[in-house]
Amino acid sequence: MSSAGNVRWISHPDQYRGEATVGIDVWGGGPGPEPTAAQRRQNFQQWKAFFAQRTPIRQLSLGRVTDEVLRVLQPQTDLTALRIWYGRYTDLSPLIGMPALNRLELGGATQLIDLRPLTRLAALVDLEIENARRLRDYSALGDLTTLRRLVVQRSFTGPRTDADSLDFLSHLTQLEELRWDPRVATLDYSPLLGLTRATRIGVTAMKGMTPSMADLEWALPGMQAYARELTDQRWPVFSSDGDVQMMSYDLQGRLTVSDVNEEEAAELWEEHEPSDEPLELTGLVEGRTIRTITQTVRTKIEDFWLKVEAPVIPDEVEVPPSNVRVLDSFSFAGPAEGPLLIWDAPLPDGTTADDYFEGNLDVWTPPREARLFTTHLSPLTAAEVELILPTVRTARGWRQIGRSRDRLDAESDEFVLRFAQTVALQAVELAPVADQLIALGTIRSWEFSDSIGSLITAGEEAVRAAVADPQSVKRKDLHPSRDVVLRVAEAVMSRRRRTELTLVTPFDEVLAGRGRELTEQSTDDIDDDEDEAGLRSARAVVTVGGRLHERIVLVDTSGLAGERACDAVRAAMARFGGAIEAGPELAPSSLGGLYGSTHAWRIRRRSALPVDEYIARYASRP
Repeated sequence: MSSAGNVRWISHPDQYRGEATVGIDVWGGGPGPEPTAAQRRQNFQQWKAFFAQRTPIRQLSLGRVTDEVLRVLQPQTDLTALRIWYGRYTDLSPLIGMPALNRLELGGATQLIDLRPLTRLAALVDLEIENARRLRDYSALGDLTTLRRLVVQRSFTGPRTDADSLDFLSHLTQLEELRWDPRVATLDYSPLLGLTRATRIGVTAMKGMTPSMADLEWALPGMQAYARELTDQRWPVFSSDGDVQMMSYDLQGRLTVSDVNEEEAAELWEEHEPSDEPLELTGLVEGRTIRTITQTVRTKIEDFWLKVEAPVIPDEVEVPPSNVRVLDSFSFAGPAEGPLLIWDAPLPDGTTADDYFEGNLDVWTPPREARLFTTHLSPLTAAEVELILPTVRTARGWRQIGRSRDRLDAESDEFVLRFAQTVALQAVELAPVADQLIALGTIRSWEFSDSIGSLITAGEEAVRAAVADPQSVKRKDLHPSRDVVLRVAEAVMSRRRRTELTLVTPFDEVLAGRGRELTEQSTDDIDDDEDEAGLRSARAVVTVGGRLHERIVLVDTSGLAGERACDAVRAAMARFGGAIEAGPELAPSSLGGLYGSTHAWRIRRRSALPVDEYIARYASRP
């Protein structure tokens, strides 16, 4: 589909400002957690009431579309442009009553099978159909004699679609642009020869087609112009290890990838690198946290929205959304990096900490880490290890490790753990070999574990030879994903214990030390971005001055997991005074960093209480 331009997207009728051009997600969305099924249905009903009358909207973009959505649009008879992004829609008949519609984009049309309703759109000049996998009969398009532009294509990653015939093109004498991707069942592409007026014609080649692509390009200036245009287009492709290649089209319209020289690669990386100007807020920030509530039949949902007021930054995010009930607000001020106190208010009278704190369905529970140690075990003999290695040699990555796992699973727990100990000790020996291979340029730094796994899988003799002479190891001897040999025992034990286990082996300390070294380097092929965790919201009930308070803070939990993250939260809670009586509970996901106004916390409880009674019982007020 073509670019969306600067369309403003909204998800609730209250957000509409009378624009002629707008994008709408009728099922809800925007900032904050994903809406529930009940909330999506409720949101759609409100849009249904909105569209029941004619509106000033002339150019409309829609997200996910169903037949029900299209029926709701029928009163919008003044639409001139409609863009559908995707959806399981099948019936285009609701568009018949839109006589002014001159541009139509049918994106993600995977269920579409009938184009006949479009024949009633006398003003249509621009039509795009994308990914219509079930559609084969395009003959109805022959009645759209006003068409100036027709694009029929697959999605970027989707399979090529099919069509019965191109005979309809003989009626489209006004076409100025055609882009056609589907295979044609008859192999007859001769109807294209009538498009002598078209200035741009792009066709995907098909084996056995007549006329051939060469004959079509010779006969049609529009194909020649489009082919030249394609060959002039080039897109750089950046890999995580620093390589750059250039993607382009050849004269047959096929995507090709070519290498670039070092100087051009350096220039492309410089253009590709993001600006050094930080987008994430740092230093002192001020603003308000706004508490809102929405409800379904069986659930009450309280959301906490951060509205940053200083520093003043351009912010297109509307928080809170206009379709929610605001309960109260809390002023905050503190470091954007955290810890930042964003809510602190006394609980309603008569509430106990445990009763108040129970029932939130949207919280993160730290996993209980289970570990098994192998370091006290003696290694297996080379002959014992060789019983397992043949199945690893035939695996091509973790998805094909099943035979190795099943073979090892036939042995006792002690054997499995000793196998892990044996390959770990070999890996410790081979770590300096892998480092030397990196220094020699035989492998890249990210192939460290793969190279070690390859040598272990090759057998004891290969390990001894590599340790004695690292330079004897050749690239052809190393295979990707062979590091699975280091992890297969862990997979076996996890399956047996029916829980996620970590095996602690001698190789762990090597990997830990290597990780510390990598974080201290700043070479081109090391990505030293901050840990993805960043700021995480946390909530607790604390005692302040003899009274229970609900408290929410933002805490930086970068690099922390499990109980260590909870310990950081407890320390942050204590920093603002009082003693924790219940909790803390952590948000299911992190904010990463504070970039502006955003959603910070959600409480989702199963409750059939009337909403005012629920608020009186659960909503703390500053």
